[in-house]
Amino acid sequence: MHGQRILPIRNIKYAFLGVLILFSQVLAGEITLYWLKLRDGGYKVVGDLPRECKYTNAYLTDMPKKKIKRRRILPVKSLNAIVPVNKEPIMFDPMFFINPTAITSKEDIKEFLEYVDTVKEKDERLKELYEKYYKSYIQSYPEDVARKKALLSVGKSVRYKPKKWISPEKLPKELNLLCGRKVFKAHLQVKENPIFVKSVKVKNKYIEVQFIDLNRKKDTGYDLITISPLLVEDEHKINVLKTFVPSMWKRLSTYRYLYIGGFLYDTNGIIGQIDNETYFTPIIQDMPDRKTISSKIYFGFYLTDEMKKEISIYNLPDEDFSSTGSVVMAYYNHKKLGEVGGLKGKEIVFVFKIISSNGDTGTPFEVKIKF
Repeated sequence: MHGQRILPIRNIKYAFLGVLILFSQVLAGEITLYWLKLRDGGYKVVGDLPRECKYTNAYLTDMPKKKIKRRRILPVKSLNAIVPVNKEPIMFDPMFFINPTAITSKEDIKEFLEYVDTVKEKDERLKELYEKYYKSYIQSYPEDVARKKALLSVGKSVRYKPKKWISPEKLPKELNLLCGRKVFKAHLQVKENPIFVKSVKVKNKYIEVQFIDLNRKKDTGYDLITISPLLVEDEHKINVLKTFVPSMWKRLSTYRYLYIGGFLYDTNGIIGQIDNETYFTPIIQDMPDRKTISSKIYFGFYLTDEMKKEISIYNLPDEDFSSTGSVVMAYYNHKKLGEVGGLKGKEIVFVFKIISSNGDTGTPFEVKIKF
């Protein structure tokens, strides 16, 4: 399907991008960035930038470092695009507002021009703009060339949604990152899911988890979903409740099922409401928009009268109950839980997925716990 959104011409802010190059011949370092597939199609480069980029714009280029010597426009030539980090890329020439991962052949450009031609007939402002460009170009070019150039110029103000997108195999996997006066070697990976786990480490009382959310903003919150949660056997249910929820065990013992599931918590964050749902929101002082998050997974208890295929300790129906008391219990640890819950000596594989308040769902990941 095609869609359109008219953009004011004054927003063409990348049209004359120039970068003053004063680099040494030594790379400042190497980093990993990601081609993230966008919901509407196409890709953009996303990731955490070096601290040297904190107060300047960062752009990618496939130009060899030794040739980056003077003031000039620096596109990714293989895509014919200007590719800023953490922003959607734009066509370098001539269609500044087309995501370059949409254009794969001359047929695509022809399709775009036909679309612009159709749109301008329905919009008086675009029609007047086309006539202005055409009268200018016809002074120097044949009619067919003047018409094409006029349509391309009008196309800068048209938001275009192509029917197809570049295949991920054609996206550059190594580029130079220009950041102020420094150049970094950027290794790029293709990701279709914005949330994925980078590392997991099991501790005595909790699980250290580091994950990346390529769509993260400074106020994004997270919830942890336990897939196929561990069901505590009936003979151990009362013992678990008496040990970990001693003040409420009698009331809670009326629930039919007791599950063990994980939840995200860390002192470098807050638990609060976002759009009537409960999320853990990390707070990163030095780089608020950082994509890499370090947190902890604790085990909590979930009580219900219905069998569950997955649970959230933070967000649950009113008729169910959950407890996060393990965070404050000095005597709680995985070994203690195993002894009380009839799991001593057992090795259990938990499957989790992280969801964000932005509406993204992470790739499921496994954690093996020896009780």
